[in-house]
Order: sequence, then C-alpha cells, then structure tokens
Amino acid sequence: MERKRLMRAFVPFIVFVLLALIFSGVYLHETLREKSIEAGLDELEKLNVPNAPRAGPCNMVVLYVYMNGGEDAEELEELLQRFHINVSVSREDKWFLSMVGRLRLEQLDDFMKESERDGWIAVYYNETETCAEWISNDKIENRIILAHLDQLSPESRDVLLRVVGRNRRYMEKTRESMEKWADLNIFVHSGREATPEDFHQLSVLLATWGILVGFGSILAIISRKEERNR
Repeated sequence: MERKRLMRAFVPFIVFVLLALIFSGVYLHETLREKSIEAGLDELEKLNVPNAPRAGPCNMVVLYVYMNGGEDAEELEELLQRFHINVSVSREDKWFLSMVGRLRLEQLDDFMKESERDGWIAVYYNETETCAEWISNDKIENRIILAHLDQLSPESRDVLLRVVGRNRRYMEKTRESMEKWADLNIFVHSGREATPEDFHQLSVLLATWGILVGFGSILAIISRKEERNR
C-alpha cells in the first residue's frame, strides 16, 4: 500500500519530466532539421552554371521540390546528374531557390517518373501548337518580303533581307526547341523557419497539459484522503 502511494505521488513529477523531454525533443529536432535543410540548399546553390542553356516555351517542365531535410537536396542533385542537366540557380531567400535549364524530350518520361518517385510534383506543358503557329507566321512574312524585294530600293532591300535572315534563324531555333528540348524550371522550397512564437505555443500547450495532470492528481489525492477519513 505504501509503495502504491509513493508511486502515485511520483506520477505528476514523471509527467512534468516527460513534458519537458517532449519540448526539448521537438526543439532539437526542428533545429537539426533547419540546419540540414540550409546546408542542403547551400549545396544546391553550388550547382549554378551561369547562363545555362534554355529551351524556349514550346515544351516546359515545372518541378516542385519540397525539402524535408538535407537528403532531398542530395536526391535532386543526383537526379540532375543522371540526366546531365546544367542549371542556373537563383537563391531567393534562406529557404527558397529556383533553377532553370533544359531537358531532352527523349528523357521526358523517365524524368517525370523519377521525380514523382522521389515524392515531388512534376508538370509538363506542351505549347508546340503555338510555336508551330509562330513558324507559320514567319514563313508568310518571309514569303511576302521576298515577293516584293525587286520593287524596293537597295537600302530597303538590305534591311528586309536581314529581317528574312533573322526570321529563318528564329524558325530554326524554334523548330529545334519543339523537336528536341523542354525548358526546365525547378522550384525548391523548405517551408518556413520555426519561430520563437511557435515554440511559445508549444510550451503553452505542454504547460496546459501539465496543469491538467497536476490538478487531476491533487483532486485524486484529496478524494482518497476523504475516503479514508470516512
């Protein structure tokens, strides 16, 4: 009986210790997680290749990566290396960065599958019809210009021939983008940093539980004493 009473007396103390351990554990976990994420973003920033080639708007892939820890940065780096993708990196702030580059269309399906397997969101936009319309408009413009060159002065002819050449280069580049490449945009986000207010709310919650448990224990002790007195 004495042992049971002693154990009951220790229950509030044990509960308070557990609540303190929960708070310390959450704080330590969040601190380590944030350091791991920040280190991962720092490593991704080192992948920056200034003026990495782009593919234009005919085919576009947008990849959304939510980082839960440094291992996500490693997986993204490995993904880019497997597909031989160079990217330009822009660090927006401490917890967010973006990457741009290009992906071969022949690798599109594999890239999408591997991205989704890693738990990320990959979206493909096909705008080849719009690009085909641009090419058609440039062809018409060139045909009209060439049909009237003989009616123009030498100076005007030179200017319009440069327009024709520029259109041809643009058509060739657009056609290559349609047939071979997809523009790649990657957005890496890690959520927001835990603030002192977050930990204050946690401490209030745990303190509330502690008060309820302690108050309940006091009521139980008083109740048992009244029963014995009867």
